[in-house]
Amino acid sequence: MAEENSERLRSMIEDFNTGGIDAALAHVHPELAWHAPPEWLEKSVYTGHEGIRELAASWGQNFEEYRLDVERVVDLGDGRALALLYQRGRIQGSGAQVEQATAYIAEFRDGLAARVDVFFSWEAALEAAGLPE
Repeated sequence: MAEENSERLRSMIEDFNTGGIDAALAHVHPELAWHAPPEWLEKSVYTGHEGIRELAASWGQNFEEYRLDVERVVDLGDGRALALLYQRGRIQGSGAQVEQATAYIAEFRDGLAARVDVFFSWEAALEAAGLPE
């Protein structure tokens, strides 16, 4: 069961990359709370499917291309999993490429992501998860 949460998180990210936000929403609880990192300049929490659509729309306004490349997924127990990944994209109108280390800690309820905490640093995510680097 524990590895299932790691696979659920990986599948959510892969489905986002191949099918966009609507594909990823198949893995998202309707009452999801998506917690942005402190550095995020927009809202700090996006709620439910509509909140995630709002967040995805802001990505679409800023990026011509955008994807998440998974480096590592770790089961944390207690219905949680950690993904260390890179955000990669091309900024709208400029062609400039962007790459940023990012991490998600996801909590699952009823087989769906019910809470996601986002970090712009792998170190911060590993610390929040209680894992050594």
